[in-house]
Amino acid sequence: MPPPNPMIPPDVIQLEVGEVRLAVPPSTPPEAVATIEQLLAMVDKLAERTAQLHIALDSRIAIEQAKGILAERKGISTEAAFELLRATARRRRVSLHRLAEAVVAGRDETV
Repeated sequence: MPPPNPMIPPDVIQLEVGEVRLAVPPSTPPEAVATIEQLLAMVDKLAERTAQLHIALDSRIAIEQAKGILAERKGISTEAAFELLRATARRRRVSLHRLAEAVVAGRDETV
């Protein structure tokens, strides 16, 4: 935890969750402080979930692009391209995302 902000008077309540730091006046009722802490925790969880969803979306985009590339290259449907991509990833014991990225980047033309 970083040191308290020297610009904030010592009697001010400083709350911190993740990257969020908040100064609350000392006259703030304890119930309000508790509610603020709960809200900060919720914001932190939502930020974490948003990051996870961004990763999932990026992975999905790579997979969709690889399906299109394989479908075009092999003259097959996108469904068949996905099955080929999935089977190849399993056989090679690599993640579907990693293989899809390699196909999209042109690093793997053996699929």
